[in-house]
Amino acid sequence: MTSKSVWNSAKSSRWAPFFVSILIVLGAAFLQLSLVPMIGSKFPFALIFLAVLFSAWLGGFWPALIAALCGYVVSSIYLIPPVGRLSIADMENRFGLVLYLIVALGIAFLGG
Repeated sequence: MTSKSVWNSAKSSRWAPFFVSILIVLGAAFLQLSLVPMIGSKFPFALIFLAVLFSAWLGGFWPALIAALCGYVVSSIYLIPPVGRLSIADMENRFGLVLYLIVALGIAFLGG
């Protein structure tokens, strides 16, 4: 049974994949935050990429796109310095966010 048939067979609402993808991103961000003491802030998108990939597998393009955008906002506020602000201080992290969006969109297209 494929993942899309799981959503259809459960007769869930059409918004369920979107809510689940948001929860997956929030869970990945929480786990990433808990790993900061061990690995620092050098790999802020490692688990967010997996969340986008899992969302694409479960729900297709649109839930993966929502996961990518939520991952962008969550990462830029909580995982990339300066923490707690939406602004990005240096060009290296700005470039990393743009690269993240390109790869996450690619994952979403492949999942949809």
